[in-house]
Amino acid sequence: MWFRMVIKTDITKMLGIRHPILSAPMGPFYTTKLAVAVSEAGGLGVLSHNNLTGKNSVDELKKSMEYVVEHTNKNFGFNIRTARLQPDAIKLCRQIPRFIMNNPKIKEQCRYLITSAGSPRVMFNKHFEKLKESGSNIKHFHVTPTFHFAEKCVNMGVDGLVVTGSEGGGHQSYENISTLVLIQ
Repeated sequence: MWFRMVIKTDITKMLGIRHPILSAPMGPFYTTKLAVAVSEAGGLGVLSHNNLTGKNSVDELKKSMEYVVEHTNKNFGFNIRTARLQPDAIKLCRQIPRFIMNNPKIKEQCRYLITSAGSPRVMFNKHFEKLKESGSNIKHFHVTPTFHFAEKCVNMGVDGLVVTGSEGGGHQSYENISTLVLIQ
């Protein structure tokens, strides 16, 4: 006999998912089909911030979001890399919240925004605030590689953290501390 185990956690409740599994955005590559598959399986699929192809990253993220809602009715999220050297970060942080707000199906299903490789501060703008005030259930998480930065992110008002230590692939870690130690 087949039984499906369901683990209810604060994350599953917050993001409206069945299992406490979130896919990594793994930018700058396309993760659109992976996001659909993870969401369909009960986790939370996350779209990456992709801009290596020379295409407009705002348009590409919009297309990816439209693809997700065409292929699943489950919740999903997306990533914006907010590093100072990321030339499209400010555009994404302003235009994507407006796009979500004007697309009811995307607004309903897009429950997670993760900023990374920079500061979450750039996301705290009038467009994102209007999206949250409009009834969106979107939650803003930020990737943090240190305890000190985690405290700063919490004080800025993020809804959650993704903590990654020195072994995290593709992440900048300022201290030689593993994720297991950092989470404590």
